Amino acid sequence: MSWLVPGKVPFRIRPKLDNSEVEIDYFQMLKVALEEPQVEGHLSNLIKIDFSQESMEISAKEEGLTLFLVVQFVSLLENLLRRGLLRSFRQEVDKYNNKIKGKILISPSVSKCKDGLPLAKEFVCAHQNFDENVFVNQLLKTAFLASQRLLDGNRDFYQQDPSLRRKTTLISKKLQTIRPLERGKALNRVKLSPFFKKYREPVRLAQLILRLEGLSKSKDAVPTVRVPPYWINMTKLFELYVFSKLKKSIREGKIDYHLRFRFKEPDFLIRDSELSLGTFIADAKYKLRYATRESALWEDGKQLAGYSRYLPIRKYLNFEPHSNIPCVILYSDQGKEEDFNFDDLEVDYLFEDLYKIGIKLPQKLIVQK
Repeated sequence: MSWLVPGKVPFRIRPKLDNSEVEIDYFQMLKVALEEPQVEGHLSNLIKIDFSQESMEISAKEEGLTLFLVVQFVSLLENLLRRGLLRSFRQEVDKYNNKIKGKILISPSVSKCKDGLPLAKEFVCAHQNFDENVFVNQLLKTAFLASQRLLDGNRDFYQQDPSLRRKTTLISKKLQTIRPLERGKALNRVKLSPFFKKYREPVRLAQLILRLEGLSKSKDAVPTVRVPPYWINMTKLFELYVFSKLKKSIREGKIDYHLRFRFKEPDFLIRDSELSLGTFIADAKYKLRYATRESALWEDGKQLAGYSRYLPIRKYLNFEPHSNIPCVILYSDQGKEEDFNFDDLEVDYLFEDLYKIGIKLPQKLIVQK
């Protein structure tokens, strides 16, 4: 969603595969993609939010931005909690009777004494604790509570997803001892050690969820929310969805996702002796025309041909000189099956050793208002 006329006329672009009867269920695509753990490191460019522009007021039922972020956040937070939360030293100030812990704070302790009387029995002390109640974990707890409020407001969506309910129940138990942030605390003051890379994406999503919650508002009659202009990268979402589906179809083989070779970065390098192609290069193309086209687009054919002839890739795949590496285009086609069947490869009639295979994307009926 964005502005056609800034501040006056908003517009919404739907996925290119939508029609008058059905629409692509991009929430289901996201959930399937998140089932693959390796996807976690490739989510940063999945959605773009422009906070610099004026926010748009829309019906709460049409708002999918925050819910899209919440689904990602809950999944990544569950994975993080399975590994264990970060623990660190933090300073606490407490009052103690007839004992001292840590450092006595002179001013608040002495202020409790009356003139002419001996030092009071109550001391105010500053001491350090080593536990999980650190700022970054409190930020995650605060964002999770905001996520729960959003899910409670979308009961139909929440109740239809047993996996999401299971994850939120697990997270609630794991975060019981973590205190949420106090109101007014800055959300962007998070400094993470390079040793805690798994925290980066959950923290980024937590900050976005809390920032968006601050924009929301409701009227008495019609619930509305305010959202900034945003764009979901459907090409990237399709690629992540395809990756998750490939991992389920190719269980015994090896799949390298976005492995970088200097200036080249093919989507997938696949090796599986049980497949007819054995070793091949695959590229995901979110393009409608492949459902009716018998040959690859010229620019896509050149791209894959370049990958197959690039010496660092050939060396990595251990291909002999003067031999072709098979290439496969993975495209969306609502007339195909929901899983890949590599026995049903379509041969390209213009490019040698180039094939294509389609996959059906999740879809749902459009409810007429």
